[in-house]
Amino acid sequence: MLSVGQLKVIMYVPPHDPAKTWRLEVRPVIESAYYACVKNNDESAYHEYVDRWAKRHPNVKAKYPYDGYFLQLVNGIRADGGYNASKVTTDKIMSIYKGTKWLLEGQRRASIICALFGPDVQIPLEVVAQELPTDLDQDSL
Repeated sequence: MLSVGQLKVIMYVPPHDPAKTWRLEVRPVIESAYYACVKNNDESAYHEYVDRWAKRHPNVKAKYPYDGYFLQLVNGIRADGGYNASKVTTDKIMSIYKGTKWLLEGQRRASIICALFGPDVQIPLEVVAQELPTDLDQDSL
């Protein structure tokens, strides 16, 4: 168990080089676009983030639409009162890279829980021994 506010997310940010299209950085969960979207009721934060992500993976806009996916996730977490352990069979448990507090799985859910219920909410996490991304803090090629 860990406080959701202690988590960090690997997120797409604007590149330093304007000729590039994306950059990955590790940031606190409260800096995530999903957090801003829910906390500030700012749909544009969601779309700006997904647009940046889509520069690398074009199918994400169709896979994770705001109305058909994200709002349903927000409403489900709100209705559940936070993390619902009984849904682990349908929703993967959130996981972090071994030796870090960096989320591998669950960035959207952690961001939503933090925005709705605060950074001190405790959530269960699975620690995984997966390799860290090799393209952190580098502008796209």
